[in-house]
Amino acid sequence: MDDNQKRYVLVADGESRSLIVRPGRATEAETLAAEELQRYLKKITGVEVPIVTPLVGAESFLLLVGGTNREFDTGTLELEQEGFMLRTDTDRLHFLGADEDGLLFAVYTFLEEYCGVRWFWPGELGEVVPRARTLEIPVIDRIDAPDFKWRERGPGGPLWGPHDRITKQRLLGVSGEHLEQMRLWEKRNKWGGLNVQGGHEWGNIVPPDRYGGKHPEYYALVEGRRDRDFENFDGKHGAQLCTTNPDLIPIFGTYFKNYFKEHPECDALHVTPNDGGGFCECEQCRALDTGKRLKRRPDKPVITDRIFTFTNALAEELQEIHPGKYLVNMAYSWYVDPPEKITISDFVIPQYCMWSCYLHWNDEKQSEHYAIAKGWSEIARNMAIYEYYINGAWPDLPRIIYPKIAESLRHLHSIGIRLYQTQAGDGFAINGLNYYIASKVLWNVNADVDALIDEFYDKAFGTAGKLVRKCYDRLQSRWQSAVKEGIHPSCSSFAMTQVHEVYPASVLEECRADLDQARNETDDQQVLARIEFVDKGLKYAALTIDAVELTKVLERMGVAISSVDFTDEEEMKALTAEEMEELGQGSDLKNLIEQALRAWESRDIYVESLKDDFVISYFWVRYNDKNRVFNPTQRLRELLERSG
Repeated sequence: MDDNQKRYVLVADGESRSLIVRPGRATEAETLAAEELQRYLKKITGVEVPIVTPLVGAESFLLLVGGTNREFDTGTLELEQEGFMLRTDTDRLHFLGADEDGLLFAVYTFLEEYCGVRWFWPGELGEVVPRARTLEIPVIDRIDAPDFKWRERGPGGPLWGPHDRITKQRLLGVSGEHLEQMRLWEKRNKWGGLNVQGGHEWGNIVPPDRYGGKHPEYYALVEGRRDRDFENFDGKHGAQLCTTNPDLIPIFGTYFKNYFKEHPECDALHVTPNDGGGFCECEQCRALDTGKRLKRRPDKPVITDRIFTFTNALAEELQEIHPGKYLVNMAYSWYVDPPEKITISDFVIPQYCMWSCYLHWNDEKQSEHYAIAKGWSEIARNMAIYEYYINGAWPDLPRIIYPKIAESLRHLHSIGIRLYQTQAGDGFAINGLNYYIASKVLWNVNADVDALIDEFYDKAFGTAGKLVRKCYDRLQSRWQSAVKEGIHPSCSSFAMTQVHEVYPASVLEECRADLDQARNETDDQQVLARIEFVDKGLKYAALTIDAVELTKVLERMGVAISSVDFTDEEEMKALTAEEMEELGQGSDLKNLIEQALRAWESRDIYVESLKDDFVISYFWVRYNDKNRVFNPTQRLRELLERSG
């Protein structure tokens, strides 16, 4: 029989014709791979295919997982890191991975491409599993590996004060089950690669509360002083180092020695400066600079050469202690431009913070970002990208940018970049396609994105897919048009935001009407639940825009609205005596403030209800509330209190 016609039967008419074979002393990955295979074969067929340890002479078709393949002739393979082999022969299918992730990726690829399973977003609602009483597979002979060798949904390191993203989510009340479902979704969609730890790390490595009092000389000279309030360092911002102080090198060296001893699985460690400004102004540090100024902040110097001179020295120290390990330093902020006077150590990975492909419908922005990326790629043996699918100034409102994500990834790959991390969230109702498409293109830069998108609407929404797509397309078009026109609808500050102009209530109403029509196209309860999932994301956006528009009315009346704190760009306006009198008399002004406050409070209550639902990125919404001046709830309450 022609191999193109040959079929292997795993389940026939509700009866198992196969066995899953795993080693007797299976590793954790081998155990999980066998269990995931069994779990989804049962979801497809209703039949539990048995998991057994190696055996000889079985009449069933064998699904050989991991180490069991050593008992059979699979030939000599040279698999890349995270690579895998899927191969049928006679009465068996071999699942073989170069490493633990490679084995899992073999199973997930088999389930996706040969069994029709999809994981569009985390949790059971986001997975699509076809149903069949009989399951057959074709002849398979496949070896595969990822095109990008680091594919991480970050960030790592201190993010909210001293806390990393996962720790802070737990402190905010996000459940462990939610985080586990997110981790599983990432693994099933083949995120992973290089093991890189940390982020803005100077504060962890040289803690100000430990060294600041006794050794202020370790820290930056700013406006003639090195001493500052070291005790109140927030874990991430400020407290920069004097990178020309040689006494810092052995402190970092001790940290490296201990860290890699405790975490031998780690490939690379961040040594990126703390976030924010306040860099050293001493003569020795400034002597390493080129004298150039930042394009967008000409009052600040470009300090790339000094930062990476220090990082090169740290890498040399690291190689004496742990040969073969790497250091990562972001190319960011005052040190985003490539260096001009130095080369980059082979053991240093510059990570260009490309903010962001969500602006790439603007040709000028795209050209600027690509030029910086190319500059770094030409001087560094290993270079990484840090992207911003979401950030502190964007509380997970609609931003559907997957076409530019795919285009960006292909361009970056074409100039030799293989390492990629994105600042991500766990909101999938509206923005989840960004993460799904990114996962596919990071693995295979030639992935057919149009086909993937068609498949998403068809498989997840069936006959209602065209109307759900209409809703998404409206939102994508609004963002695309705004960016082309040069609008950057940040939500960093209420006074400066234009988000209500990008997504006016009328557009969101049209989107929700699309979903109402979609509901009329299906009676499939699973599809209806998915439409409701999308609608929850729209409701969050509608509540936010409603609150913004009501509060903008007050702002136009001259009422100072932002938050407790006001940015430098905002003019603090006090209410006049006449306006204060109106507030006290229960005027229209007071009623408007009450309406705006109720709108923000309704939005906040709704946000709390979505904490564990993957509808929005709860972490980033709350981060925005706390660390930006977009949500004016406290300010509105103060105004009402002043009215008596």
